[in-house]
Amino acid sequence: MIRFPLALRPLPVASRDADAWFLPGADPARWLLEITGWGIDTETIALLPIPASARVRTAIGVLAVVRGGPGPQGAPRAIPYVRRGGRLYLPAGGELDPDVSPGELDQELACEILVLHPAAGLVGFEVRDFLRPGDLLAAPPERPAAWDLALPGLAPAPRLLSVEPEEPPTVEGVLAGGREDIGTRPPGAIPPAPGEPMPGMLRRAGRWLSRRLAGGRREPPSQDGELVSKRAGELRRLLSLFEEDPDEGLRHALPLVDHGNRGAGRPGSRLGPRDVDYDARRLAGGAPGDPWRVAAEELAALRSRYRQAANREIRLGRHRRAAYVLAELLGDFDGAASALAQGGHFREAAALYLDRLERPLEAARCLEKGGLLAEAAPLYEAHGDEEKAGDLYARLERAGDAERCWRLAAGKLAAVGDVLSAAGIVKTKLGLPDDALELLASTWPDSPQAGPCLVSRLAILGGLERHEEAAALVAQLASDPARHERAAVLVGALASMAGAYPEPRVRDRAADAARVVAGERLPQAGAPETEELVRAVARLAPGDRLLARDGARFAEARRSELPRPARTPAGRSLTLVGHFELPPHVEWRAARSAGMFFYAAGFAESGPVLARSSWGGFTQEVRWDLPGTSGFPILLDVAASPERPAILALAGGPRLDSRSFPACATFPVGSYAQTPGWLPEGTLAFRFDSSGLPWVVREGRGELVLDSHQPGGEILTTCTLPVIQEPRPVLLEPLFRPDGICIAVGTRLYRNAGAPWAHKLPQAPRTLAGFPSLSPCLAIGFQEGGMLVRFGRRGGRPRFDAFGQDLARPALAFIPGGALIAASAREGRVYDAGGTHVAVHATFEGSGSDPVAVLPAPRVGEFAVVAASGEVRIVR
Repeated sequence: MIRFPLALRPLPVASRDADAWFLPGADPARWLLEITGWGIDTETIALLPIPASARVRTAIGVLAVVRGGPGPQGAPRAIPYVRRGGRLYLPAGGELDPDVSPGELDQELACEILVLHPAAGLVGFEVRDFLRPGDLLAAPPERPAAWDLALPGLAPAPRLLSVEPEEPPTVEGVLAGGREDIGTRPPGAIPPAPGEPMPGMLRRAGRWLSRRLAGGRREPPSQDGELVSKRAGELRRLLSLFEEDPDEGLRHALPLVDHGNRGAGRPGSRLGPRDVDYDARRLAGGAPGDPWRVAAEELAALRSRYRQAANREIRLGRHRRAAYVLAELLGDFDGAASALAQGGHFREAAALYLDRLERPLEAARCLEKGGLLAEAAPLYEAHGDEEKAGDLYARLERAGDAERCWRLAAGKLAAVGDVLSAAGIVKTKLGLPDDALELLASTWPDSPQAGPCLVSRLAILGGLERHEEAAALVAQLASDPARHERAAVLVGALASMAGAYPEPRVRDRAADAARVVAGERLPQAGAPETEELVRAVARLAPGDRLLARDGARFAEARRSELPRPARTPAGRSLTLVGHFELPPHVEWRAARSAGMFFYAAGFAESGPVLARSSWGGFTQEVRWDLPGTSGFPILLDVAASPERPAILALAGGPRLDSRSFPACATFPVGSYAQTPGWLPEGTLAFRFDSSGLPWVVREGRGELVLDSHQPGGEILTTCTLPVIQEPRPVLLEPLFRPDGICIAVGTRLYRNAGAPWAHKLPQAPRTLAGFPSLSPCLAIGFQEGGMLVRFGRRGGRPRFDAFGQDLARPALAFIPGGALIAASAREGRVYDAGGTHVAVHATFEGSGSDPVAVLPAPRVGEFAVVAASGEVRIVR
């Protein structure tokens, strides 16, 4: 018989379906991962590991043979093999050369199973060599261990919520530390000032001989001229040391306040070194004291140096040293608490706010910032901020306490008419959307919040995918008898949901209902209501510019049908375009613009009143039950946050807790008013500058202090004003940065930009009004007339021009463009302040009541005059 060697001839395509698959690699885990992804029963798979060669038995892969049933689903990451005859497996992409019949092939093969691999060659197997996939899994070897004697492990530790002392410290409670005492340190601690004469050798020898003759005893200096002289010299050396080495001067600084010393210490004439790190224990007092009498000039100089040192420490990030200066040297606990909070020393700042300043909410905010939530939450709850307390309890995973506080907060908000905010708490925090829907439904149609609450109802239904209920609500409102009286509110709410509801069918129904209700109401609507309806309908088709144009023309035509506004008397006069009244029985004292609305503050018999009013006359008000407080000056300004909250304070009076103005159709955003926690005790004046930073003039211990704050209330800088004897009131007006701040104290006018500047005024001013421009101006109002101050840009002396000497108690304001408005009860004038002289540009008629403020109105060329009687006149 002639024998021929067999070879493997490649084919362009596989000859037929595969009978087996070769998985390359030596890792059984990868083989099993691939096989289990084939989607077939592993019991039908047999495995043949393929060795590298006859000598190297390490597997280079495995051949997986599927015995009966379908093959792998999809395209396995393996090489297909086909079976020739009954026993030979070879790659599906190859064929034997020369061709061999199956019978001849089976007759010549010596092994039961053979696999032809291109690299390993022909590999023979017996049937018993087949493995199952389970054979690749082996149990770990048995270890000699007694499993019936297992010990319980350590349970996982509970989540760490806070780290707290067993007894939180208080300022007076920590008395364990040592006491420093002025005058008991060794002499000679402060070096002599430059030019100071040194005592001669004979004089020192004479003092030594006198002590020896007296038995070696050092006699304390007597309280006479010698002691006073020595102390005066020591203070001069201290001031000189602050100039040369501020750090060393701070170590020897003389405290200017008494922290409750007990008894009299040994009189001394030298200032020894002190620990400049803030320590609340020293504020508790209890040590003997050695008071020094300091002249007024030196006292003012020391205060100025100390505040400069505090500013320096804050800039350098050494907040504990700044707190030492402010609290221990100056007795300024407000500034010290702010410095500690800025430095991250929240517990010590909270102790000052709680124990020294009696401002628990500010203490709670410090504790919250420091992560001390378990201490902050009860403070918030005890002092009226239940919502914040609930938020903190939720973070502490105290669900019961959180729910209780949130329910209290929602009830309080609903009781004062802020149903929208109450429903927000019920829905988002308590997780009760149906209860929130019930609350919101109670506002229609009479509540001022009916419009926003309707929008919120539909939004909640959309979020819950209750579209049938939302569609039924739209249909009900479209036929509600109250739709005519509340047409503007209803159409506005439907227009909002027509563009925002998630389901198209409900959006279409809301748009149709809005058009129908607006069409029914427009023939009877007045001019203001017409404008609201037209704007709402135009929002239904934002891309239709013709609709917006035609709507504006229709509203303008409706306005032209009204009687023309009265003009003021002869001359170059302005036009009265509108007027309305603020709530009655209130003596209004102050007003501030907030853009699209304004605030007005005054006193009723029961206490302070604050109103938020639109320029059309819609007004909300809040009141504080504090009778007998009308003698305190009202301080009012508007913060720059999105809600435009009112910052309201009574100079020298009690603090005013937070009151909220709920959102409504006229005011889409809710707001609030309060005396903020960061506003110090003894505040005499405060204003926000053009960049939103608050400035405060406050009364310290025998001094007036000017502070600048960050928007969050932290102190940026602090300085002492160079006046302590002037009578009140104190007025504050910021100019455009870097033009600084103008402060009027009695008859003195100060400006803190660049080199400090002061000027003596002819009389104490009643009001200040600044104009931020390239050449800043300040208008000053007196009992009769006013004065315009123009500040130069090159550091020159300012220029003073008098105006309106016949105007009694004028209210002043600059409006955009630079015109100066001066309004009195009898007459108002517009002055051109841009020329070389202050010239009258136009006049307008007064209301007969003393004005409290002139405010810029939103429309160009218009302004409003707010009178003490509550009448608001808008002039163009």
